[in-house]
Amino acid sequence: MHSPASHPGVFEPRRKEEWTDYVLAPELAQLVLPSWQEYQAMDEVTRYRFNRDRDAQHSALVLAWTPRVAYFDEQISLRLRANMRAPAGARQCMLISGPGTVGKSTMVKMIARKYELTLRRFEPELFEERPGCDFVPVVYLTLDDNITPKKFSKALARYLHVPVSGDQSDVDDRVLDMLKSTGCRLLAIDDAHFLDCTRRDGAATNDHVKFLANCSGVTIVGTGVELQDSALLDEGTGNARGRQTAGRFSLHEFAPFSVVTPEQAREWIGVVQGLEQALALYHHEPGSLARRHWRYLHERALGRMAPLADIIKQSACLAISRGQEGGREEITRELMDEIILDHWSTLEYAEFREVQARKARAGRQHKKGRNRAAPA
Repeated sequence: MHSPASHPGVFEPRRKEEWTDYVLAPELAQLVLPSWQEYQAMDEVTRYRFNRDRDAQHSALVLAWTPRVAYFDEQISLRLRANMRAPAGARQCMLISGPGTVGKSTMVKMIARKYELTLRRFEPELFEERPGCDFVPVVYLTLDDNITPKKFSKALARYLHVPVSGDQSDVDDRVLDMLKSTGCRLLAIDDAHFLDCTRRDGAATNDHVKFLANCSGVTIVGTGVELQDSALLDEGTGNARGRQTAGRFSLHEFAPFSVVTPEQAREWIGVVQGLEQALALYHHEPGSLARRHWRYLHERALGRMAPLADIIKQSACLAISRGQEGGREEITRELMDEIILDHWSTLEYAEFREVQARKARAGRQHKKGRNRAAPA
């Protein structure tokens, strides 16, 4: 259920060929460890190459196919199916909101990749070569903080290899023609919070995205930071008449993992277990992170995927280095304590430790006071 997953693409896809490379990249095969004695007997070059391959396997860890990912896979699939033959005009689309580094973008890419692989398996005729254009079911765009309608159209044009000469309307017409001729079904927009309608360019780009969606028939799935609190859904107006975007997009929350309830804790443990299964270390006790250190990892990562994957990646690399120095290749609490995560996680964990320490001191003082007040 919680099989290891990895990101087969090192770079963000900016063109359809790069997306295809990402989709068709073979799944990384799990390395088979030779015996410790055989490893020790390797010459310097062979051992270097073997450790390089182990580092590559560890660095590719991003997100396991958890129940949460399965839920969003179902939601995106439902939206695509419901829009399949929808009449022209405003189609219902999706926004996925949450804080940074929880894994939204990676998840959408995984789901979009699965969607295209499904089409390739069951409808291969769609991908047969056609004169003039290819079938491009997915377009994936990452926005920046100064996005404009012109930049948005040019990003689409670059992805689809559309000429960008002429004025804005010329480029838009060519992009729309290409979206139709390539049969695009899913337009995934990362960092949709940059469509900030309180900014002139943001409001114009927001309108431009709606225009393209109306005319092209694509289903848009956008991810962004705290979209429910942004000016995107009320388009900066604060009144119902300006909320066209809110009427076209369902809003889904992708919150950090919690461990308050037993069910939530089991989900988080499954995430840790999914990443731990991909470790290629000689002395690491399988499943020990999920059994013994899941709560510690939740505290260090704040329930977010990026720092969780990072601490496991760095720890695995450090464990290999320690093994070459004569130590044991295993991830322990002491080893993970040495890992320095991003500044946000570091500050939040330090604050958490301080709160826990204050509670412990208060508990000891309360117990001492009760002992003093007890009758002889």
